[in-house]
Amino acid sequence: RDSILTYIMTLGVRQQYRRQGIATVLVKEVLTRLKNLADVKGVYLHVMASNKRAIKFYEMLGFGCCEFIPHYYSIMGHFQNAYCYILYMHDGQPPPSPLQVILNSLRGVFSYLYTLWVYVYIATKSKIRHTPVT
Repeated sequence: RDSILTYIMTLGVRQQYRRQGIATVLVKEVLTRLKNLADVKGVYLHVMASNKRAIKFYEMLGFGCCEFIPHYYSIMGHFQNAYCYILYMHDGQPPPSPLQVILNSLRGVFSYLYTLWVYVYIATKSKIRHTPVT
């Protein structure tokens, strides 16, 4: 079965209504509804790197930064950097990094070599013990 990631494209509250908990209620409602959908493994969004208030808000809700993206936004002809934030749910997890893939492969190789060494060692020991002395 496929896993689903949900994207929050835009979240904004007009200046005169900010700091009243409106964004918190909206995001928590989305998260509550998504928690009822077992296929949803995470919710992600992009936020301007300069928007410290929004970053603090998403971190307070449990989102974590997963990527820095230079020049993601173009606002009035000026490029702005962004962060990608994600909140995993229902045992969702990030894909392994290239280093993790290499380490997991090496663990497999070493495990195989160790098993082979033990097998050869035991086979050698058993042949030595059962060889009659003349």
